[in-house]
Amino acid sequence: MKQSNRSVFSAGILVLLAILFIALTILSSLFMKGVRFDLTQNGLYTLNQGTQNILESMDEPVNLYLYFSEDVSRELPQFRSYARWAGEMLEEFANRSGGKLKLHRVNPVPFSPEEDEAAAYG
Repeated sequence: MKQSNRSVFSAGILVLLAILFIALTILSSLFMKGVRFDLTQNGLYTLNQGTQNILESMDEPVNLYLYFSEDVSRELPQFRSYARWAGEMLEEFANRSGGKLKLHRVNPVPFSPEEDEAAAYG
């Protein structure tokens, strides 16, 4: 093959691979909605059967409020890490509840009504 034919062939292969990648991405997003994998070593995001049963058997909608101040916790990395984990678990609960559990994240700013609400709820 000549050098120009080889470069055209290589460019064609790259374009074909890009199209294949885009097609696979679109197909996976269409057919794998709601499919989740917990790839953590200890199964941190896997809900046990009892939790799943409770979430599935909820009769009434429940609003859950997570108050976490990004500003106040800026100097507390351990607390921020724990809050991120707790928020992700609560999101998983909400996702598995079939819309019966609604998570509201609130970032209370000092001296705001949200801070007063957080203090009132404990």
